[in-house]
Amino acid sequence: MQNMNINWKNIDKKSQNEVESWLSEADRQNLCMQSKNWQETAEDISFCLKNMKNGQFRNVVGYINNQPAVALMFGVEHSGEVLNLYNIIVNPQFRYKGVGKQAVKDLINNGDKIFNLNKTYKEIKASTLPMNHISKKLFSTCGFSSCSFDGEYLVFTKYLSQNNQIEFCK
Repeated sequence: MQNMNINWKNIDKKSQNEVESWLSEADRQNLCMQSKNWQETAEDISFCLKNMKNGQFRNVVGYINNQPAVALMFGVEHSGEVLNLYNIIVNPQFRYKGVGKQAVKDLINNGDKIFNLNKTYKEIKASTLPMNHISKKLFSTCGFSSCSFDGEYLVFTKYLSQNNQIEFCK
C-alpha cells in the first residue's frame, strides 16, 4: 500500500466510536489514555490550544476505500512555531501496511492544504513512551530525529526544509 490516498475528515461521533474500538489495552497505555477516551483527550488538548497565541487543533480520521483506517490528533502550539502530533492510531485491519507512514507524510507535506492549518510552524514534534517501538520506528523512518528525553517521553523533532516538504519517508 505505498503512496496510498487517504481521504481525511474531522472526527464525528460515529468515527469517534470506531476509533475507540481500535484501541487495545496496549494502545491505550502507549497513547496515555488509560483513564480517558480518544474524545476526552482531544477535548482537553483543544481546550489548552484555544488559549495559546496562534494555537490550532485538529482531530481527524483517514479513510482508505471508504473504510476508516487511521486517526490523528495534532495541533499548532508555542506561538505557532511547532506542529505537535499528539496521537496516531491505525485501525488493526490496516496495521503494518504503511498507513501510519502515509498519514505522517500527509501531515508533514500537506498539513496546510489537507487539514486547513495556518502554516506558521517550522518544526514538527511527536512524543512517545520509550517502550513504544512501533512509534519510535515510524518517526525515525519519516525523518524525525530523537532530540530529547523529557523524563517520561522520547521527543522526536522534524525540522522543515525551505520548501516545507519531508525529504524522505523510508
